[in-house]
Amino acid sequence: MAIRDLQLCLTNGGPDQYKLVVECWENVRNVYCSHLGNSLVVDKISKLCIFLGPYEGKGYLPPLDNIASLYRSDFNLDAYLETSSANQDLAALEYVESSLVSIARRFDVPTAPIVLAAQKTVEGNFRYEFELKRISRVHPNKKLKAKLFVCFRRGGGGTAVEARIFDGNDKLLGVETIVEKEWYSRRWKAPHWITQWQGTVFVAENHGPGIISFRSHDYGG
Repeated sequence: MAIRDLQLCLTNGGPDQYKLVVECWENVRNVYCSHLGNSLVVDKISKLCIFLGPYEGKGYLPPLDNIASLYRSDFNLDAYLETSSANQDLAALEYVESSLVSIARRFDVPTAPIVLAAQKTVEGNFRYEFELKRISRVHPNKKLKAKLFVCFRRGGGGTAVEARIFDGNDKLLGVETIVEKEWYSRRWKAPHWITQWQGTVFVAENHGPGIISFRSHDYGG
């Protein structure tokens, strides 16, 4: 079992405080986990929750239902928020990387995948995108192609979903936004999409959780 998910959390703080960090922390989560993939296997952990802020007690709690927790008191929310967005990204990534390294060393697991995923996150400027290949569609006449992309990036709400339309020679004809602002990006990896061509209009629907309906411009001209 690999660690496929991790989450930065505030040890003490309510919704108002979490709103101040969620844009950064969720994006770091999405981008970093995308680069980490299935490369890190530690104990029976599938998800690690990293709690930041004042805490007294054991720093590491072993997995319960495959979810482990790590508590770190070396975090000051006010000082963190006083820094620039770029520095907040780097600081959040450092907490992720160093926390995973400490867990890996606890179980004598190589740390190379952890470090590599962090390097790729920085090199990609905290952005990542991937195609939903199983639901991209070629038009029956083979002259049009519709590809759906999930885009992780900070700003504008986090995750975006785009439809990119190409002609038969892979020339880009248009980019249309299906979803502009979405935080709960895990659902984009779930098989909830239904896509099809209706004439020369591309149609996409997502049925869970929530319902999203999208119709592209007409590419028949």
